[in-house]
Amino acid sequence: MAGALIVDALASPSEAPASAQTWELAAEEDLLARHNAHRIANGFAPLVRDPSLDAVARDWTVQMATSEVLSHRTDLREAVETNVTTQWQRIGENVGWGPNSDWLHDAFVASPGHNANILGDYNRIGIGATLDDDGDLWVTVNFLNGPDLTPPTIPAADPVDAWVVDGHGVVTAIGAAPHYGDLADVVLTEPIVGMATTPSGNGYWLVATDGGIFAFGDAAFHGSTGNIPLNQPIVGMATTPSGNGYWLVATDGGIFAFGDAGFYGSTGGIILNEPIVGMATTPSGAGYWLVGRDGGIFTFGDASYEGAAPGLNLEVEAIAIAADSSEVAPAAEDSLYWVFDDEGLALAFGGGTDGLAGDADPLRSVIAAALR
Repeated sequence: MAGALIVDALASPSEAPASAQTWELAAEEDLLARHNAHRIANGFAPLVRDPSLDAVARDWTVQMATSEVLSHRTDLREAVETNVTTQWQRIGENVGWGPNSDWLHDAFVASPGHNANILGDYNRIGIGATLDDDGDLWVTVNFLNGPDLTPPTIPAADPVDAWVVDGHGVVTAIGAAPHYGDLADVVLTEPIVGMATTPSGNGYWLVATDGGIFAFGDAAFHGSTGNIPLNQPIVGMATTPSGNGYWLVATDGGIFAFGDAGFYGSTGGIILNEPIVGMATTPSGAGYWLVGRDGGIFTFGDASYEGAAPGLNLEVEAIAIAADSSEVAPAAEDSLYWVFDDEGLALAFGGGTDGLAGDADPLRSVIAAALR
């Protein structure tokens, strides 16, 4: 196994942590970026990060931190074959302990044995990093030459007809959805961040970050937060089944109800991992879904939870949610809601059809909202 030598430069702190509880994701990503930049500068292909190999690396990082000993893993082969793959041609490992990822990368490169691993005949990499109580970084980097990783497959779902709108208020119709107008020729003081359709489907509202409302087709004005000081900006809206009211939602999940819209709860008092980026209402109008930037779903009233983007193990940066607008509950095979990412990818949830539902390619700009 190459790179089994530990150089003195990697073991400078005088005390080791008693335990490792959290992973330093930024440090892991920084090491990945620096290692790959070093490989590319020397004429080698970049390494692909392998989540299974990450788990092996993190497991050993815990072992080192717990034992207070910086050392190489003696059962690396067994760990790789048990948790990653038996079809490998070469494996290697670098371990380090230092003030930060920048310092550790430079120390690895300065060591011939460790640098040989970074520039070695590998195609996959796993990284585990954690801080001790003194703020020093413990790192395990595993290298592997084996079968190329394949991206996760997303099952196909039924196509969807919808509208999407960008921050300039330009509306793009997907599938058979008609176009009723937009703000393409208007100079906006605040960007558009949300959209909702009328019950007839013959109109829609656009909402700006200050809660200003723009109506098209048979959509009517029922109020706004345009003149109200807001704690957080508005990021989305949804309409009631009657079309005589709508909700606005802010980045903290705070809800503003207008017309005949009722209040069923919010995330305004909850500490969120990611900000709220959109909302959609249930067919009855007695509940709604909120979606976070990571594709996570929050339900209120009679809104049911049918899954979320994190459950598909996808790195989705969600920007909108659309829901089934049927007056009756959808059939078992139908989807209940769709999550859109910032490139127009639509993911369907509900009725066992979780997966890819289409996209809005080509788009003129980044999506701000979407409607079923």
